[in-house]
This record gives sequence, structure tokens and C-alpha cells, in this order.
Amino acid sequence: MEIREQDLAFIIAQEGYSRKAYADGGGGRYSIGYGTRAKDAHEIISIEEAETRLRDALEHFAQGLEQKLVFEPTPDQQTALLSLVYNLGLVGANKIITICNAGDFGKA
Repeated sequence: MEIREQDLAFIIAQEGYSRKAYADGGGGRYSIGYGTRAKDAHEIISIEEAETRLRDALEHFAQGLEQKLVFEPTPDQQTALLSLVYNLGLVGANKIITICNAGDFGKA
């Protein structure tokens, strides 16, 4: 599964950009850029670095997603599924992936 500009643009619009690390949930986790993991609480990155990190993360998730799908997603389905696994992880998105694999996209 190749990451397309549509995928990036959608997730960038949904996540928003933060040049500085910010607390993201409990447990001392910090995020940065477009929601990727920060190295520490004081990290600062450029938009270019944020986009690189997002693309790298999406490529990782796309590989796992591609292994789980039993159908060829439309461009919009791909964007939605990538956004889902980016936010929930492959395990967290498993129920929706199973529903999509059954062809019940309305339920998903």
C-alpha cells in the first residue's frame, strides 16, 4: 500500500501541527508534529521533519494494514483506514478492519 498525498493531507488536516512536544494522554507520553511520538518533553521540530515522521509512521502502519486486508480499498477507504490505524494502532482498529474485510462498510 503506497501512501498517497490524499492520505497525508487528510491526516495533517485532522491532526494539526505542533512544533513543540506536548503531553498526549497519561503515562508521560509526548507527541509532536502531526501526532508522532516526541523524543522528549522539550523537543522542537520543523514542519518538514513533522511531515517526514508522519510519512514514516504511515508507511509502517500501511504495511501492517495491507497484511490484514482481504480487499483492495478505494482511495477514500485507504485514507480512512490509515487514519484509523494511525490513531488506534493495528490492534485497536482490528474490529473495524474485520468488518471491512466482511464487506460491511456501512457498519464500519
